[in-house]
Amino acid sequence: MTLAGHFPVPGLLAPTVLRVQAFLELPFVIFGYLTACRWFGVFDRARRLVWPASIAWTATFCLIEWSPCNPFTGDDLVIRVAAAIVVPVWAARLPAACDEGPRHGPFGLLVASLSVAALGGLILVVYDTALLYNLGKLAGELPVAGLAAAALVVARAAAGRLPARPPGRGVASIGSSFGWFLVLFFVPALPVRYGIDSGTRSVAELAALVLLVAAYVLGVREALARFPGPRGAWLAQMAVATIAGLAVGIPVAMVTRGYPEARLLIAAASFFTVAVVVCAIIDAVGRSRDRTKAYAEMD
Repeated sequence: MTLAGHFPVPGLLAPTVLRVQAFLELPFVIFGYLTACRWFGVFDRARRLVWPASIAWTATFCLIEWSPCNPFTGDDLVIRVAAAIVVPVWAARLPAACDEGPRHGPFGLLVASLSVAALGGLILVVYDTALLYNLGKLAGELPVAGLAAAALVVARAAAGRLPARPPGRGVASIGSSFGWFLVLFFVPALPVRYGIDSGTRSVAELAALVLLVAAYVLGVREALARFPGPRGAWLAQMAVATIAGLAVGIPVAMVTRGYPEARLLIAAASFFTVAVVVCAIIDAVGRSRDRTKAYAEMD
């Protein structure tokens, strides 16, 4: 309204209302997701799924758009379909990247986790204010946006300076599993999210659980192929890391306020951070024990 009051011909702004957002929403979230995949080293895998993801996400957006039908709905649906075609073509022109997620050491995974959490915070602020036309909330959310932006700058600066150290078996298992989850969750991410609020909560939660188990199996198989060894010690390590992560992540989810996406983002980042730290400590202890044993055998 403020802009319209100072615009020479305010009538020209009418086509932008509830229409620009309809085009920008899909590329905003798709490219944000691909950015997270790049940081975790699975960008090339995820980019192959941009077409099905674009179709699934657009279908979800269109169903949401249709529910409160208004005079803009028909135009918005056409615009969203156009965006669903433009985004995959645009994504195909992005430079390729090597999938090196499983080779991230613990510090690399922690920096990637901080990067994704900070980016997610910024996306939620922009989505809640600009894309949902709630600019009145901007002043109250600027501190959050500033903190997230600062964390993102620090994390990406640190990412370029980390030494390329191979991870231990536990850290590799977590990194590989989470990378697979990002890939597997890409297409159904939005349907699962809105399925929770549309009367199909149990189905959406079951789908998310199946994807988590599948990602875990694929990640573990990948890590164990690179780090053969006793399975019992590895299972104990992963159990300890999972319990420690849940012991922190669940309380964080319970005390955090705001949108479900924000609560889930903070809880997931907390779980991931604790699990990586625990696995890194156990990996370091195991390497130290192996070195001591090797020295003893040499003597």
